[in-house]
Amino acid sequence: STQATPALLAVQSITDQASFGAQRLEPYPRFIAGDQPGTAPLYIHVYPDDATRQLDVQLAGTLEVYCEFYVFYAHDRAEATVLSVIPTGGNNDRFGHRGDWERVHVRARLSFGAGGVYQGGEVVHGVFSGHGKLFLAERPELETVNAQGQDDPLGTHVVVYVTNGKHAAFPQAGEWKDANYPAWVADYTDFFRGNGVWIDGWTVPLFDLEEPARAPDEFSPPEFFAMQRAGSTLTDWSQYDGAWGHDDYRIPLIGIQIAASPSGPKQKGEYGKFGGSPELWTTAKTHSRLKVYTDLGTVVPRANPLPYPQ
Repeated sequence: STQATPALLAVQSITDQASFGAQRLEPYPRFIAGDQPGTAPLYIHVYPDDATRQLDVQLAGTLEVYCEFYVFYAHDRAEATVLSVIPTGGNNDRFGHRGDWERVHVRARLSFGAGGVYQGGEVVHGVFSGHGKLFLAERPELETVNAQGQDDPLGTHVVVYVTNGKHAAFPQAGEWKDANYPAWVADYTDFFRGNGVWIDGWTVPLFDLEEPARAPDEFSPPEFFAMQRAGSTLTDWSQYDGAWGHDDYRIPLIGIQIAASPSGPKQKGEYGKFGGSPELWTTAKTHSRLKVYTDLGTVVPRANPLPYPQ
């Protein structure tokens, strides 16, 4: 999209049958479009932190749980300048990759009355992921909204800023220039301004990664089995431990990996591990190439209308 003008899409025939091979999903066309914004599902994994359990014999008290949210993007892109001389803009994009699984983790404290009756909850912190990094933002650093999508410091819906093109997730709006490499290796800026598509994540389809049998149309439809190679024993796609695409871009001569098709949610190193080993967001914000707009007093208004067809 460009501002309020939606992107132009084309339907193209695919002659080769894609399949979940031993190492990767391929062939996979470049620049494939995903679902209409607001209709793509979220996938979730929720589990308790038993070390925080403070429930009496009547199951009244509090318990903290981790909620891991995963989202699939059909394709990502990165218009970078490599080794200071090689531009990769437009259709020459060589550092985007096919298939892009991204995630955000939220720790929540739940309260229960006698008999284990749920009484309410509050967000404790969030862990945001992107480019191989993890950042932990404490509750005062998080932006939250209520069920109507309005700013609310007591809201239970955490605001996530997603970068344009590469889909890394951050707790506050801003931009980060050359976050992974010095400019002479790959000059690229992540923009997560908060003025693009806004999706109320609590209104989209939600599927439990630990209970795929409850949603066979989502995890194991006929199309999935048609994409398996002979001898495969997979019962649903969440079990697949290969790469979701066949991209693996490395800078010539140096061999530094810039972009690669990812593994699925259950194959992530921090899956079920309370957010992994994140860096504090307050520490990350000392990075000289990271700009957080609220810290600079910069306000970027939301786009109106939103840049996709209603």
